[in-house]
Amino acid sequence: MIKGKPGNMTRGVTKETLDGISMDFFTKLSEGLIKGKFNFTPTRRIMIPKGTGKTGERPLSIASPREKIVQKAIALILESIYEPKFSENSHGFRPKRGVHTALKQLHIQGGTYTWVINGDISKCFYKIPHEKIMKLLSQHISCHRTLELIKKYLINPAMLGKKLIPSHQSTPQGSIVSPVLSNIVLHELDSFCDKLKKSFDIGKARKVNPKYHSLGSSRYKTKNHILRANHLKRRINMPAKYTQDPKFRRLLYVRYADDFLLLLISSQTEAFTIKRKISDFLKNHLQLELNASKTTIANVKDGFEFLGAHIIQRGTIIAPVRRAKGTLDEIKLKIKSRHLRRLSVLTPLEKLTQKMINLGFARRNHLGTLYAKSRRDLVNLSHYEILSFYNTRIIGTLNFDSFASNYSHLRKIGWIYAQSCAITLALKYKLKTMRKVFLIFGKNLKDPNSDTELYSEKSMKVKHDYKIRSSYLNEKRLSR
Repeated sequence: MIKGKPGNMTRGVTKETLDGISMDFFTKLSEGLIKGKFNFTPTRRIMIPKGTGKTGERPLSIASPREKIVQKAIALILESIYEPKFSENSHGFRPKRGVHTALKQLHIQGGTYTWVINGDISKCFYKIPHEKIMKLLSQHISCHRTLELIKKYLINPAMLGKKLIPSHQSTPQGSIVSPVLSNIVLHELDSFCDKLKKSFDIGKARKVNPKYHSLGSSRYKTKNHILRANHLKRRINMPAKYTQDPKFRRLLYVRYADDFLLLLISSQTEAFTIKRKISDFLKNHLQLELNASKTTIANVKDGFEFLGAHIIQRGTIIAPVRRAKGTLDEIKLKIKSRHLRRLSVLTPLEKLTQKMINLGFARRNHLGTLYAKSRRDLVNLSHYEILSFYNTRIIGTLNFDSFASNYSHLRKIGWIYAQSCAITLALKYKLKTMRKVFLIFGKNLKDPNSDTELYSEKSMKVKHDYKIRSSYLNEKRLSR
């Protein structure tokens, strides 16, 4: 599991890697673990950018590749113990779960909610107290050697240059064990929100809208076909249920790592009350702080951001009924049905465009118009290698954003990549213009030696395809 990932070969403070490892190493390692004599060496600390569109840096700890074997073993044991206990509403850093499963839950279940609390925990992973982690672990783990080993891992210092940085709190960023430890701590928040939901949810259904009911009764009693049709038209343009029913409340909770949402069917006042309760719980129970400036309360209809996606409620759909029942006059008037639309989960096209500009695939002129740009650093590669490079970008984008309700708009992103590839090939073959490249190699820029073509999606219809293929999907979404 460790040797298969290239990043795990990066050395720590010592020069040792996995090269030259033997069975003697594992024998001595197991003996040290059993006797409690194993100690972690300090990790190598580096500072990396926070991500696209974000300012500042965050620390990353790089452990010795050989010690990552021990970390992976700890993570596997903790996962086997805690995975059955974790909430269904938790999606971050878990097997067969990720960004797509979190967004899918919102897409399917969130269409009828009114208010959204978009929660942000201030420096969550840097402020988790070690005492809290060990207390929670001791509730389910009785082996003192295992607890001692995890404690050694937590208090293990880091080296930044030649400076030794002690560890008094936090889970080390970049470590294999950190994600599962953070989930164990934040599972307390999941459990709190589950209890909150049980006490908050009231009522089996909203009250029937009296106007809607009155029109239905009048339509049933009258024998005038035109009047019946008019009643039907008015009826389908109003809600069947009383949307502000104070005796009907619902709460939906979704979490990915330290980002969480609460969708509410309630009043705005109740939303502020829920926010205060969560803030108090985090402070008093987990010694964490809710970021007041970044934790927002908004109407779902106005839209909100979550995991890099823009989510918005589109309202209702009034669509024709395929098999209409009624009088001939009503059928001629094209009887229609009214139903609620699910939440639309949109891919951030502006962010994708900006990322293309930052990576050198596109540019904007003085008027702000977007144009493709050549990648001069690829000119010396073969035709096949250039196509392979662009295919990786195009296929990766389309595969990850397959869930998007605005999937068809990605056609423009694909076309910019295609133009950039054509301009790059024009430089390689000294053809001067993009038009000549398409005339010679065809619309898919076919490589004459290998018959490889630039990838082009046959259909750009919206498909709401949510999937989890690898941890790469999670990393890619969060990097935006």
